[in-house]
Amino acid sequence: MKKIIILMLFVMFIFTGCTTYRYVPPTSLAGQQCVQKCLSTQQSCLKDANIKADAVYRECKSEADKEHATCKSKADTEYIACLKYSTGDNKKKCQEAKKCPKKSCYNSPKTSSCNSYYDMCFQSCGGRKEEVK
Repeated sequence: MKKIIILMLFVMFIFTGCTTYRYVPPTSLAGQQCVQKCLSTQQSCLKDANIKADAVYRECKSEADKEHATCKSKADTEYIACLKYSTGDNKKKCQEAKKCPKKSCYNSPKTSSCNSYYDMCFQSCGGRKEEVK
């Protein structure tokens, strides 16, 4: 029974996968020129989003490096103090004082508004966005 449910969920996942779209450009010259402006604006928007994401990543990385360096500089002192004032099994916990995990940084560009703008602009130029089934 469990296998059947898993199989059904898998089949449902396969059939409800990603939706794809086909962009049908306008046929008129004015419509095609309009779409080129949409594309140019979208590319500029995507470039800005990537620049912002890179800046956020660099700031996070810089902060993480500083925090890690501060932790490392304090770790030996805290470890020695822990050993000095702990007794018995509590000394094993002193190893925790030496741990300095480094914060990981990841930031992806926020591009959904760029893509939404392009879709709206493309359609206002006379193009069609069709769902592919």
